[in-house]
Amino acid sequence: MKKLSLGIILALFGITVACAQQKVPAEVQKSFNEKFPEAKSVKWEMENASEWEAEFKMNRKEKAASFDQQGNWQQIETEITVAELPEAITNAIKTQFAGYKVEEPEMLEMTNSEVAYEVELEKGKEEWEVVFATDGSIKSKKQLQDDNED
Repeated sequence: MKKLSLGIILALFGITVACAQQKVPAEVQKSFNEKFPEAKSVKWEMENASEWEAEFKMNRKEKAASFDQQGNWQQIETEITVAELPEAITNAIKTQFAGYKVEEPEMLEMTNSEVAYEVELEKGKEEWEVVFATDGSIKSKKQLQDDNED
């Protein structure tokens, strides 16, 4: 019984510490509010030690914006439909990833005004996360691991 009680206490302490560490820095919150004053249903997550991400809705679109610890905006991800992908990208997918299913397309807007598109491409058990430039060229790609493997 003592081990169970100690386990529960340690679990509650861990949850408390995790929640305390999720406090969004004031600079980040201020930058977000200035850049996205019309954002609704905002949920914050610490992506890594130096990046915060806010998921929110704005103009009927699901979005996510990344900020560094000082509140400097990094990029915006906007969920889009497959039909909203530029033709050059749909053509690149058809030729370079024939037979793959397109999932979770997003438009990425960077601080340098560059726009790119990220998609997940799935074929059987193989899955890729690919970022395309607007001209259809591949900026980056990485193979995703199946979460159900173990």
